[in-house]
Amino acid sequence: LVSDEYHEELERDRATVRIRDLEVRFKSVRAVDGLDLTMYRDELFVLLGHNGAGKSTTINVLSGMVIPTSGDVTVYGHKVPTEMPVIRRSMGVCPQHDVLWDDLTVEEHFSLFANIRGLSRDEKALEFATEIDLGHKFGAKVKTLSGGMKRKLSVGLAFVGDSKL
Repeated sequence: LVSDEYHEELERDRATVRIRDLEVRFKSVRAVDGLDLTMYRDELFVLLGHNGAGKSTTINVLSGMVIPTSGDVTVYGHKVPTEMPVIRRSMGVCPQHDVLWDDLTVEEHFSLFANIRGLSRDEKALEFATEIDLGHKFGAKVKTLSGGMKRKLSVGLAFVGDSKL
């Protein structure tokens, strides 16, 4: 067992995401009901649950796509949804379905996402594309990539700008 003091120290020093009593309703459907969780820096966090458990809704709250009905959500101490511009600068999101344009190249996607994140250019784009085994496809149009390579690109785009979360 881990002591309460240990958790308090983690909470203070390493908490990146704090969710307290989160509730999300869509008309009569309660998609999230009283969720409490804390994610810590330098730890891997997995959100598991059956269909309809509220996993996607929770991620959509964190990314600012869904406004919570009630509860408190903070990312690096910034409140969701009121401080989303600040939060988005440190967050990368890889949606369930690829958001890619067939006629753009891998390089153009990295440039576009860097621009969206307010960066003039992601200097590490080719290096990162090489790390995820897409460097040899840097000039290739997305429509020529396999499904697996498209997924790799989507994951890679979430890391543009050194996303912390």
